[in-house]
Amino acid sequence: MSLIVSLEAENFRLFRKRHWTFHRDINFLWGANGSGKTSLLEALYLFSYGRSFRTSQRRELINALGPLRLKLMILTQESSHELLFHFDGKRCLRLRDGKPSSALEFISDLFSLYLGTPLIFEVFTSRKGVLRWIDSLCAGLDSLYIRELFRYNKVLESRNRLLRDGKVNNFEFEVWNDKFIEGARRILERRVHLLKELNLKLKGRGVSLQLYGSSLRGPAPIDEEMRLKKSLWGPHLDGVRFLGDERDLRIFGSTGLWKTAFFSVVEAFSSLFQERKGQRPLLLVDDFDADLDRDHQGISLESIRGQAVLTYVTSGLFSDRTGCSFLEV
Repeated sequence: MSLIVSLEAENFRLFRKRHWTFHRDINFLWGANGSGKTSLLEALYLFSYGRSFRTSQRRELINALGPLRLKLMILTQESSHELLFHFDGKRCLRLRDGKPSSALEFISDLFSLYLGTPLIFEVFTSRKGVLRWIDSLCAGLDSLYIRELFRYNKVLESRNRLLRDGKVNNFEFEVWNDKFIEGARRILERRVHLLKELNLKLKGRGVSLQLYGSSLRGPAPIDEEMRLKKSLWGPHLDGVRFLGDERDLRIFGSTGLWKTAFFSVVEAFSSLFQERKGQRPLLLVDDFDADLDRDHQGISLESIRGQAVLTYVTSGLFSDRTGCSFLEV
């Protein structure tokens, strides 16, 4: 994996042309409201996922001067590399050292985690939201997991089509059903294994993760699926609970407790990631100190190890901190 060295943004959001150089540890972004702090995080996120955490429409990323061009210099254990993301409103181009590259290759070069208040709220209040986040962690440890998930979703789509058409007594359904069961098993195994490893690292912190859902119970009655014309079991219907002292934090926790628990899980994952990859993931933290009192700000900041880029709300909060960089946006 990699350290980010510098970023050049051209015609991205409100940036006409800007350049930033990053510290190898924590980088604090400062600037007036609307100056583009979150947009800088968004630009870095694009290199890991090929999409924004704010919008599904890439056209919204380009300002009136377009086309969009982002150039990121990264440093790996072997050498340095130039990653280029270019979008003209229709065609998206990724280049690594001047050669065409895929989204999977980009995520292998640079894996980042975005940690913002909207995401944390979604993780604690939405079954689908927390599942997407857990899947992103699985993909960080094994980029091939993305292909596994994509394959499962295609099989699920075909199985549901046959259920809608009432074609469950033919050979085609048997084929897709066998693929569905096998795909569900592989995804469930990956998620169970990840949560087991995370819970081992979370031991003693008062936080744990619990998987629940239909795939743990096994196949649903086919008659019921035929009646409702859709698959009634599988990992796409599962969920994950954050527990604090064995109580569901979604119900019993405050927003501040959600954020503290979330950072504890991120630290556990980062430690696991380092064991597997030899380096921690890049953390992109938006409004770091929001919803946290002074004590929990310190606790959460200590959980951030490795390279990170943070925005914050409280003026002058980290001005006396050493071993980091302050970047004006």
